[in-house]
Amino acid sequence: MRTHTKFPPSQASAGTESRRLIRVARSVAGEVTLRLAVAATLSLAACSASVREAVRVDDPATPIDVGAPRPLFDAPGLPLAATGAPLRASAVEGEWRTLRGDGGRSGTRLAPGIITPTMAWSAHVGIQGYLNTPLLGGDVVYASSQGDMHDMPDPSDGFYALDARTGAQRWFYATNEDVNGAMLTDTLVIGGTDDGTLYAVDRATGELAWSVELSNTLNQAPTALGTRLLVGDEDGVDVLDASTGRFIERFRGGADGWDARGGFAVAGGAVIRSAASCRVFGYDADEGDVAWEALACPTGEEATSVRNYSVPTLVGSMTLLATPHGDPYGLFHVTLSLRSSRTGEALWDAPLERVDRALGMYDGAGGFEMSYFAVTPWVMGGLVWMPMITAPYLVGLDVGTGDLAAAAQLPSCSGRQFASIVGVPSRGYLPRHEGTLYAFSPTTGQLAWAYRLGVRSQWGTAQPATPSNTGYSDGYCYGAPYDGTGLFATPSIGEDGTLFVGTGEGYIVALRDASWR
Repeated sequence: MRTHTKFPPSQASAGTESRRLIRVARSVAGEVTLRLAVAATLSLAACSASVREAVRVDDPATPIDVGAPRPLFDAPGLPLAATGAPLRASAVEGEWRTLRGDGGRSGTRLAPGIITPTMAWSAHVGIQGYLNTPLLGGDVVYASSQGDMHDMPDPSDGFYALDARTGAQRWFYATNEDVNGAMLTDTLVIGGTDDGTLYAVDRATGELAWSVELSNTLNQAPTALGTRLLVGDEDGVDVLDASTGRFIERFRGGADGWDARGGFAVAGGAVIRSAASCRVFGYDADEGDVAWEALACPTGEEATSVRNYSVPTLVGSMTLLATPHGDPYGLFHVTLSLRSSRTGEALWDAPLERVDRALGMYDGAGGFEMSYFAVTPWVMGGLVWMPMITAPYLVGLDVGTGDLAAAAQLPSCSGRQFASIVGVPSRGYLPRHEGTLYAFSPTTGQLAWAYRLGVRSQWGTAQPATPSNTGYSDGYCYGAPYDGTGLFATPSIGEDGTLFVGTGEGYIVALRDASWR
């Protein structure tokens, strides 16, 4: 009997509370001044029209000059003694081969940003859940699919190869059940399914190269470590040969305890794994042992488990984590932390409850009832960008201190978030579960445009989802989105800046700037 679900059940939200807006101004010297001003009594009732009117999102057709970005990736003022080296994030070069593009999970491409979005093409490939992300190799977009029905086998489950210029299908390989994300090697696209089968399909032909049956549901795509694959489960990590699927060894320790949810980041000799119960592991990649283990909860104690799909992000010699954890009252919270990739020691911890208080919200507003978490932070220009789950805000924390540095208010449909931000130096791209893709300036947090992608009949409009235009109940904003309404998958960025977005309705959409040729 199947108990695994990738779209969590709908649950009730917290009640109405008053909120205050935050405005953040940066001086020429780069200092940050927070100016809290009471703007209005804002309700968290499910997407009420009155709240929506208080939030302005510029028309997609209106170009916005966001100015020159701050120096790429630098963390101003970070004491180098704390890390031993300048804290500098990376960017994807060449192919976008895995979730967030590369082994370090940077989610960043050095490419132009989209000022005026226009749709280049769309292709139907089946449901794109939060374990799926488009992969970019050569002139092909590779999609892993949950088919026509998530959590159930159907003929559309499998791998798709699409022409990156036109969206035309090149091939399709059917699998037994939903594919929960994939990755690319030079010659293969590899992904695992609900029934525990790991498939490797030839990138050029769509023919099966190999498959292996593993012991548990595969809830994350494997991670490349040179010519090897890392596949986590609840008891440890299997290491396989990427070209053949042959078992090589087993990394000892690093138990997850939640059917191998959580994921790896691999770069610069660091192998880091996030897991349930607030745990994070650093591995010795040569010896196969756990080099260190840390608890990333504010209390320093193992907490009630959340099904954690968030992956670490490697920032220079450090690891950035978003760690979900429970409290004695049955609510869940998130803590961001920056830790040494070598020892696991924390440079800073930033519970999002603290961010709530800085935004003028009541104590405890950071609690949420969803037992799933999938959001990975994004680093740009010295800030860590993160969408809030319990309030309609996009926040930027100083990467050197974890202090709140910038914030932007979003339409009030909150309570759930699955996709992570990706971006370029001049634009961050945030898909929200209510079906709208938002672009913002990573230097200020200013919203640049909104583009509706949740329901095909509404594509391209700037209107956020509401109960009236989705056809669902008032609880929609706080419950799990239904198939065909939300944006759950993390997007990918091509070398020319084209943004590839997967939708819950089952499409891959390619967005470009209207001025590009």
